Amino acid sequence: MRIKDKGAKVIQLPLKDGRIDLNLLMSELGKLRITSILIEGGGTVIASALKAKIVDKVMFCYAPKILGGDDGVPICKGAGPDLMSESIRVKNIEVRRFGDDVMIEGYIST
Repeated sequence: MRIKDKGAKVIQLPLKDGRIDLNLLMSELGKLRITSILIEGGGTVIASALKAKIVDKVMFCYAPKILGGDDGVPICKGAGPDLMSESIRVKNIEVRRFGDDVMIEGYIST
């Protein structure tokens, strides 16, 4: 069964540099009265959302597993700040445990 047949609304947007324009997406979602979304993705998606300044809350989930290796994927791809003072600050932090896993959530400082 197609997702539209289950009642989902599909939004088609033009691409900007081969990617979805996240600010345009948020504008279209706002017209539909959608004011909150969960963005779950890899380092490129997370970096794009932060760069577009559409993120106000972050959630980091950690499992007590050590993987190691030089081929790890960073949580946020692209060039990082040159100075720690230029980093994105997270405030109002809460920590929760789910069994052995830990979730840290907080809000982006503006």
